[in-house]
Amino acid sequence: MPKRPPGARAPATFDACMDAGIDQEERGERFAVDAKAQRHYEAAYAHYAQAAALDPTSVDAHYNAARVQHTLGTAFYAPPDAHDALARALEHAAAALPHAAPDVDGVPDAARLDVLANAAYALEALAELLDTFPSDDARWHARIAAAVPALAGRAADPAALYRAALDAFADVEAGQRAVLAHALHADAPTRAAAAGAPQYTSSVVAPSSVLETCNDELTCATALLAHTESDTLPATLEHAHAIAARADAWCASLPAGLGARQSPEHEWDAQTDALRWNVLAADVAAVQRAHELAALASAAWPSDGADVARVDALAAQVEQHAAALLAAPPPAQSLTSVRGTGDAQRAHETAVERLCDVADHAQALGAVYATAPATAAHAWALYGMAARCLTTALAALEPGAPSTAPSAAAWAVPGAPMAWIAHADARPVRTANTSTPLSRTRASVYLTLAQLAMQRADAPLVAAHAPAAEAQGKLLAHARIYARRALLDHGLGWVMRVSPAAPAEEAAAAPMVYGRALAHGPPPGWEALAQDAELLLTAARALWLRSTYEAAQGLDASATHAELVALAGVVWTLRHGVPARYAEVLDATPSVRRMLDARPGASPVAPAEQDFWQQWIGMQDAVQGPPAIPGRDGAPRAAQGRGQVA
Repeated sequence: MPKRPPGARAPATFDACMDAGIDQEERGERFAVDAKAQRHYEAAYAHYAQAAALDPTSVDAHYNAARVQHTLGTAFYAPPDAHDALARALEHAAAALPHAAPDVDGVPDAARLDVLANAAYALEALAELLDTFPSDDARWHARIAAAVPALAGRAADPAALYRAALDAFADVEAGQRAVLAHALHADAPTRAAAAGAPQYTSSVVAPSSVLETCNDELTCATALLAHTESDTLPATLEHAHAIAARADAWCASLPAGLGARQSPEHEWDAQTDALRWNVLAADVAAVQRAHELAALASAAWPSDGADVARVDALAAQVEQHAAALLAAPPPAQSLTSVRGTGDAQRAHETAVERLCDVADHAQALGAVYATAPATAAHAWALYGMAARCLTTALAALEPGAPSTAPSAAAWAVPGAPMAWIAHADARPVRTANTSTPLSRTRASVYLTLAQLAMQRADAPLVAAHAPAAEAQGKLLAHARIYARRALLDHGLGWVMRVSPAAPAEEAAAAPMVYGRALAHGPPPGWEALAQDAELLLTAARALWLRSTYEAAQGLDASATHAELVALAGVVWTLRHGVPARYAEVLDATPSVRRMLDARPGASPVAPAEQDFWQQWIGMQDAVQGPPAIPGRDGAPRAAQGRGQVA
């Protein structure tokens, strides 16, 4: 079939529409994640949607349309477009299921399993999206309720969507096991599909497929733990353990070696290993949630021997994993090297991922120990171990990363000067972003290191543990450095070259924006956009904590404060100067809440910091800008914020 460029007129027959959609998808895959790929995926959806209109009973057309909308909603779109895309994915899945045969000769139909799996992924993705970007659009909620019977007409919320995804994944798992049981006992192929149906959706079911679905269930259950209350937390954790026990029992029921032999190469081992790590993640998440719920109730946790033993056992398990990983660190690999697909590359990526997982678990458990003076030393040790894991992961990704951004000239973009300009003079310019998928991974690691450094310098730990007090100044300096490196790797390095704007009284007469901010384009997808916001606010927090420490120690805090003032102006410009991209993600009160909630351990915000964020919110909400943060002894130049941040 001849190739069609994006936007070409759709063919008139069902088969031609399907083939054209596949062609556009393949083109999109070749461009990875960028604007060209997005246009190809959108063209693919147009073809699949037309195929579904030509034959509304086609499972294939609806399934492929749903899958492409899931890709667009997770990898390319920002809110509210991401919300709409995932709603369309669920609507197409709902349209496909009534026409997907429940079974063929007693064996579940592979096409039905594909549709169920795609619906489960869309539900999970939507829950993750709503965790960050809630929607108050009543019509949108009505669409979701109509497409997801499990909601029973209620408005969608993350917990309900995670539960619906869990149920869908469980149906997929049961179906996959039935397909494999039939194949094992009847010596039949491990797939089932309606006779004569076009095979656009059906996929081979391998033993590793069952374990992959079990891991998807565990991931959902772990995410759901963050939304439980004290009365539902034990049952949710028990559900996660039941998933793992069911997977273990099924594996034991297979003939020896069959799982690995009948699965794609390495997949069986990869999925069995992931199962163990996902159980650990669920256990740590349950401990973290129990600690958070106790803190909300102003109660101590753990408070009884069983809970203390549970936390200690998890900490010992995490420490063992960390020791093993640090004893055999992955080799350094340049950001610019060509990524391979062989065993060595796969092992390298897994090792880096595991190092980051262990660091996350150590931080979460450290926060539990840090609440009591008697266990502060254990918290300090866990935090130190987390830092070693993260720096080892960074060394594996790129040795010798630069500590500062290039010169201002290197960040210049035509039409977007590295200078403050009158808001009235701002003009649309071509956006730019220097990040790559790998550099964004590094940015997330640096972000965690910045959060960890601030966590290790937290006042209660400093008061309870002498080594923390001795290292407080160095830790806060490191937090600033890590935040700057994260900004650089995420394409925001130009922020480090910004000078404070004119005084607030001048800005009130002629609002100013920072020119380079107008040209900043976030990486594709809502998660990258949200990380932009988290990086900027984490950098602001690191600077405020550092300047406060400097002032308390009688040091000159003027340079740190000037950097904070410049950063506040950048954030104001992004929100007010490019509202199409940043108005929602940098909406002052929710963005501050998200950043503070994302802190490992999420300890209470000290009153002085609470006051700072209230001032920040008022300044960011101001119509005139940019804002100017007052000095330590100065009075705020903007109204107080409207909402509480903690």
